[in-house]
Amino acid sequence: MKEMFSMQKQEMDDLLYQLLWSQLQSLGLCGEKQVVLTEQGEQQEIRPFYHRWLHESMRLLAQQKQVSFNCNRTDLKSSDNCTVGDTIQINSASLWQDWDRCKERWLHNADLKAQVVLVETMLRALPAILTEALPATDVMFPNGSMELVEGIYQHNRVSDYFNEVLSTLIVSYLQERLAHEANVRIRLLELGAGTGGTTSQILEKLQPYQASIAEYCYSDISLAFLHHGQESYGAKNPFLTCQFLDVERPLLEQGVQPESYDLVIASNVLHATRNIRHTLRNIKPALKKHGLLLLNEITDTNLVVHLTFGLLEGWWAYEDPELRIPASPILTMESWQAVLKDEGFGAIYIPTWEAQQTGTNEQEEATVPTGQQVIIAESDGIIKSEKSNEWSWTSPTEQMLKDHIHSIIVESMAEVLKVQERAVQKDTNFSEYGIDSIVASRLVNVINQKSNLTLQTTVLFNNKNVAQLIQYMLQEHATTLKASLQASASPVRVVEDIQETQPIHRDMVLKQASETDMQATSHEPIAIIGMSGRFARSKNVGELWEHLAHGTDLVEEVTRWPLTELAPTPANEKEPYCKYGSFLADIDLFDPAFFNISELEATYMDPQQRLALEESWKALEDAGYAGTSIEGRQCGVYIGCVAGDYRLLFESESPAQAFWGNANSVIAGRVAYYLNLRGPAMAIDTACSSSLVAMHLACQGLWSREIDMALAGGIFLQCTPEFYRGANRAQMLSAGGRCFTFDDRADGFVPSEGVGIVVLKRLKDALASGDHIYGVIRGSGINQDGATRGITVPNTDAQERLQRSVYEAFQIHAEQIQMVEAHGTGTKLGDPIEYEALTRAFRKDTNKRTYCALGSIKTNLGHAVAAAGIAGVIKILLSLQHKQLPPSLHFQAGNGHIQFNESPFYVNTTLRDWEVEGDGMRRCAAISAFGFSGTNAHMVIEETPAHLRRHAAKPGYLIVLSARTSAQLQQQVEQLAELCERTPTLDCGNMAYTLLLGRKHLKHRLACVVSSHQELAALLRKWLAKGTATQISVSDLEHYEPQETPALRRYGNQCIENCRGTNQPESYLEQLSVVADLYLRG
Repeated sequence: MKEMFSMQKQEMDDLLYQLLWSQLQSLGLCGEKQVVLTEQGEQQEIRPFYHRWLHESMRLLAQQKQVSFNCNRTDLKSSDNCTVGDTIQINSASLWQDWDRCKERWLHNADLKAQVVLVETMLRALPAILTEALPATDVMFPNGSMELVEGIYQHNRVSDYFNEVLSTLIVSYLQERLAHEANVRIRLLELGAGTGGTTSQILEKLQPYQASIAEYCYSDISLAFLHHGQESYGAKNPFLTCQFLDVERPLLEQGVQPESYDLVIASNVLHATRNIRHTLRNIKPALKKHGLLLLNEITDTNLVVHLTFGLLEGWWAYEDPELRIPASPILTMESWQAVLKDEGFGAIYIPTWEAQQTGTNEQEEATVPTGQQVIIAESDGIIKSEKSNEWSWTSPTEQMLKDHIHSIIVESMAEVLKVQERAVQKDTNFSEYGIDSIVASRLVNVINQKSNLTLQTTVLFNNKNVAQLIQYMLQEHATTLKASLQASASPVRVVEDIQETQPIHRDMVLKQASETDMQATSHEPIAIIGMSGRFARSKNVGELWEHLAHGTDLVEEVTRWPLTELAPTPANEKEPYCKYGSFLADIDLFDPAFFNISELEATYMDPQQRLALEESWKALEDAGYAGTSIEGRQCGVYIGCVAGDYRLLFESESPAQAFWGNANSVIAGRVAYYLNLRGPAMAIDTACSSSLVAMHLACQGLWSREIDMALAGGIFLQCTPEFYRGANRAQMLSAGGRCFTFDDRADGFVPSEGVGIVVLKRLKDALASGDHIYGVIRGSGINQDGATRGITVPNTDAQERLQRSVYEAFQIHAEQIQMVEAHGTGTKLGDPIEYEALTRAFRKDTNKRTYCALGSIKTNLGHAVAAAGIAGVIKILLSLQHKQLPPSLHFQAGNGHIQFNESPFYVNTTLRDWEVEGDGMRRCAAISAFGFSGTNAHMVIEETPAHLRRHAAKPGYLIVLSARTSAQLQQQVEQLAELCERTPTLDCGNMAYTLLLGRKHLKHRLACVVSSHQELAALLRKWLAKGTATQISVSDLEHYEPQETPALRRYGNQCIENCRGTNQPESYLEQLSVVADLYLRG
């Protein structure tokens, strides 16, 4: 069907070109080799109005090699010369005979029939039309009849398809409104309704909903069309009104009430107006705030259109050629998007374009015509006055307010501090400008004078920089600042009593929800969407996995201090004591400027605070939420930690910064402070269970809706040998120097350093946001041992109660768990107690034997104390990611107090694939952590449910990187190159999205456009080796504060919209390169 239409259309166009040439010759035009069109037109008495039409005709004929024509569509006089290739008169009678023979076939094609009849009628009358012997309207509408054009707008495949889409959208909109308000009655206005081609389908679909229609206004500038509408549709639709409306004049001046319509519909009418912007401003006041403008517009021109509607005066009346397709009033889809956005229409959606792009087979493609689009846009309720050419509003936009506040603060700081305005940066702490209490008082007074506020001096201490102060003023003082902004503007006409209709998002418009969201329960799953960590010889979790998979023993003899300092007492140096452990490298290194921390404060800051800050940031980067996207969110910070010993290294009286720099509570508070988070910030100390308890508390915050996201984890560092001395004195450490977990050699644990952070969200929210999910927390719980034989002695019953409570509360069957990451400290007493509790908990559900792998990361690292739980969680997540179970080390002969043979467990000592039985089973693991304070934690983590995260393939992807210094930028490039090289399944689209929207963008920047991760890796390697590479550009904004302007922002957004709208690879890459350049400029 589609191929037949295309073939016949091409056949018709070929004949039309020849007939056009013949008709122009019949007028005496182009009878000589060299022709000056304007002079020829005047000689043959062609109306001056048609000179533009004539130029476009010559351009079209030049494409067919009939003439040679240097065409400048914007300056006719400079391109008036035409060289005719063949001046021999064409036999027009023969051409018309050919036309009549072909026409018999064409008329059997319903999609061509109306075009054939109309174009033939207009072309036969062309000489008379051009010489004004016969008006084009009389030819197209003989005796006022609409018969010739009715078939163009209905009863053919193209028009029927787009009218069907439009009417279906309107019904879906109404259904959605009724779902929210059963008695709602909406009002619709159709502009330029004409012959009713669109009207008929809309009204037919609205028949079941007549009680919900307050008015359907059928409008046009032709009384004939209005009579036609009333006669054709009035009887069956009692809500129909007909009104004379000219969209080229303000509708409010023609009797339309302001904000009175929910929907305004226009099918192939707006492009025929002189100035699109003015037309939209004429229409917009008729729409309620959040009301929808629905356009059904042709977005491409062709020969038939030129020979028919191109002969009407309205076709050439446009005054804004920069918005139109050359030599026509038609706007491309991209132009529509841009102008609608400029005129205050948001949520722009083009469903027909998406349908055109997603056709995957001939049958589907044949049902989706091209060259026309249905466009939906939502009014923001702001009206632009034509008389003053200024925006009038009920309230300024948020961006306008932000710009206004920013100007006030920067001007005030420049005035008080005696610096230039460009020296004031948004993210620099006020303290770095030397703003003390005296200066703060003066500065706040100036800000108050400029803003008509009464801010207190404390506002500069509660908000640490310009960016935060802007946000605070916007949230707390919006009303006063709006008045301040409006007072500073020129007088404008304010639209009063704006009526709002509920915002309808595009998914609501397209279809009603076919299913309701599952009601959130108190125990809904929690997704782990980001993680980061550092452990011995592991700068990141990727390196940790390599060690785990290869069974690497990361414990080594202590070198940080003399071994003698580890002894319980100097007198016991010759007695056996632990001299082994695993340690982090470079805990003394820190980049304070990155976190806006002074060198003095960083010097006296516990390294636990430093590393918690660094790894929290990396975890957010991994999750795609670093930078401004996390600021101000209800995100909690829960970090397990124990008292640090860094303060013991201070030799002399320390400054005030050392006081809070070594406070445990500030470990979590520092993270929340830097990121400007609004959820709880808690440092949790339950000893060895601290970090798993922290994760449980984070889950509780998410379940209770107290927070929407959480950072959770733990940290343990040793700056002095105090922990060794104390633990050796308590005989908790292994003199053998290893954690012999579940082995008969168990004699205590080996200390380990570590830090790990995960990012948590409710699973439903994570799926909705398209987040990458490492694993899902099915359930968790905590409890206390209570009274035992000693305060540090574990309790079998308490551990069993905890595990059963988690399984029962979260409906987890023990047979679903294939792996247990044990607390496993490697003690003669603790290991059998843990093993027995697990066995009893599992035996309530199953009698299966040795089906569940058992192990502990402590056999690789040692015991990371407050970070022990998070270390085990990261091991589980890495195992899920790689679908492998890593070995537990140092297991030779089982602990004699453990009955291995009759239990559900086996100690896994080799790397093996993590297999699951049955298609419905998911990989699932449990983890325990027990504090010597008696606080226990247990958690079950499952692999991510199957979900698709796909995007359409693109010709290229914008990859951006940034850093605080050029050296750090090189490190970023090295890391990205390594990632590309070791990850063959890397998705460039996902990576581009995360790097652009999930990162904070710093002063040293790199950008490139690539088609694959292989190409990216090669380019990055070349840049690293040579300092330059094609397609890679860098910039240094260190001493340049970019000034964002609305015009530049609109330009960048338009480029992005153009990328979304084009299907031409060259155009896409060109627009994307512009976005890259704007990124490099800041």
